[in-house]
Amino acid sequence: MEMATTGPRSPLQVGWTAAVDLANAVMGATSLYGVTDAGKIVALDPATGQVRWATATTHLRNRLTVVGSTVYAYRKDEGLSIINDNGSTFAERLILGINPLTEAEPVSNTVVLGEFIFAALDQALLVFNHNGNFLGGTEVGSQGPYVLAPAGANRVVAVDRYGQPALYELGDSKLTRRWLTTFDDPGTGQAERPVVVAGNLVITGANGLVIAVNVNTGAIMWRSAPVSGRSFLVKGSVLYVAGPFAHLMALDLASGAALWRRMYLYETDSASKVALAYGDGHIYAGAWVPGGPIHLFAVREVDGAFAWQANPMRSGLPVNVGNRLVLVGTTQPAVALESVPNPQIGPGAIQWSPNPLRGARTGFAGTLNVTLAQRATITATVLRESEGLGEVILAKASRNAGTHTANWNAGAPSGFSDDNQFGRILVDVEESGGAKYTVAALVPVNTLPDLLGHWAKANVETMLYHRHIGGYPDLLFRPDNLVTRAETSAIIARTLGLSGPSAGFQTKFVDIAAHWARNAIMALEERAVINGFLESDGTYTFRPELNITRGQEARILVNAYGIAPAPGGFRTRFTDTAGHWARPDIEALEAAGFVNGFQEADGTFSYRPEQGLTRAELSTVVVRILHLSRP
Repeated sequence: MEMATTGPRSPLQVGWTAAVDLANAVMGATSLYGVTDAGKIVALDPATGQVRWATATTHLRNRLTVVGSTVYAYRKDEGLSIINDNGSTFAERLILGINPLTEAEPVSNTVVLGEFIFAALDQALLVFNHNGNFLGGTEVGSQGPYVLAPAGANRVVAVDRYGQPALYELGDSKLTRRWLTTFDDPGTGQAERPVVVAGNLVITGANGLVIAVNVNTGAIMWRSAPVSGRSFLVKGSVLYVAGPFAHLMALDLASGAALWRRMYLYETDSASKVALAYGDGHIYAGAWVPGGPIHLFAVREVDGAFAWQANPMRSGLPVNVGNRLVLVGTTQPAVALESVPNPQIGPGAIQWSPNPLRGARTGFAGTLNVTLAQRATITATVLRESEGLGEVILAKASRNAGTHTANWNAGAPSGFSDDNQFGRILVDVEESGGAKYTVAALVPVNTLPDLLGHWAKANVETMLYHRHIGGYPDLLFRPDNLVTRAETSAIIARTLGLSGPSAGFQTKFVDIAAHWARNAIMALEERAVINGFLESDGTYTFRPELNITRGQEARILVNAYGIAPAPGGFRTRFTDTAGHWARPDIEALEAAGFVNGFQEADGTFSYRPEQGLTRAELSTVVVRILHLSRP
């Protein structure tokens, strides 16, 4: 089976390496400004990476605010610094007596609007002028630290640790709150969630959802499919969202509809820092886990298709600097990368043998076709995605410009033994001119025998690819088997990136204490996705081994993914849902185009809400709701 590539690829080569490490960086009018791990603010020449100047004082390593050539940062225990860049000189003004955020807080909490500087502290929002004079302020509550975003002249939006926004307006040296939007199911207290203002929308995160709020009224405009937003990037009419567990999603800014969604593009399962950048038709995503490596990979802007992964020695959190990409956030010096003029790996680069990739580790073989624009040394490695293990299948070899075909045969240890059914071939290229990069090709999913010819084959394979569902040890999927309430909970929890409830959460269900799906059930219970059954003795049970019905499924899907109710006047085509307790949920799914029901012999359509749900049906509706795709 040949795996075609997804269009032009743009591997990156090193443009310059700075003499300093940067915890974060922001591009200004003439310089790249950053904070080193030691807390020194530096200005780098974006063309060469040379340090133009550095502060003698230390600052918190919070993300900087830069307007033109002026930098706004927090001094340790001393307040707000305003640093003016004038060639190789700088000026600094301190505002004493305020208590800035802690070192751990990674977001910017300063907004500059004309002559006013808005600074968010733990419980207060303060306003200064550029001379450092205090102009006014207000107490905003104890749910800080707060994240600020500009909302027009003299107006800012402050977002609390639960992702809930409020609009404040400055007038007559007084800050007035115009609105506060609270959510029925707030987030779990991740203060680093950013906010983006685009047009009349505030984009914020709450409990796994991206929510758009009208900046003038505070009214909720739309709610997205779930993704825990750690980093946002707006480009044109599209909002790109990155979160932990390598979740990437592209949303239409006007409606919140998911344009594409990708997950698990590298082997790290969580990340405390995530950053997005763009260029050359690609979205660059970097993620870092404390104590672990930083991963940088690129996906196509138009559809999220995987393009390549950076060489680990050149990985980091990406920052756009002109036509370069600067990687920061490591203990290594900052590095600027630039596009290689010509793609190096041509279409159809990898051809796989038809041997199954899952099951007994019998090994597998194939050919590797590489097209080089110039002489280069190449090495190929097969990587089992879930296990993070690799085996060299093509030893380092020097090749001239042109197309080369190499046969390879991975030994028995390289068979795929889990349910994830995908991996990667990493092709490391080192050109004679010194450019180094890695192109990563995803292994396609190999169909399990009982999916051949099944109506849900494509949807099931997509769920397998994203690790949301697995097969059985005998290499069968059993698509028409009914799913239990526990199995459904585990699958939904995986799609939401939930491994369990918050620390200290106590379940009300008395029948899941020793159940294998207990953590998934509790995670959904905590978020009000599932309710269970009230028994005659006043206790609640979940009945995890009971087969779930199609009506119960509808209620869970609506709660889990925030699906909007059917519009007023909507007329269902299902003839068997009138009077059913799940009718509003079924109609919400029907109106959104996620369910079709069954066409009966008389030509009418039914939903069959009390009928059991199959593994194929569950896979299909989840793929539709999350707009999941695969190569």
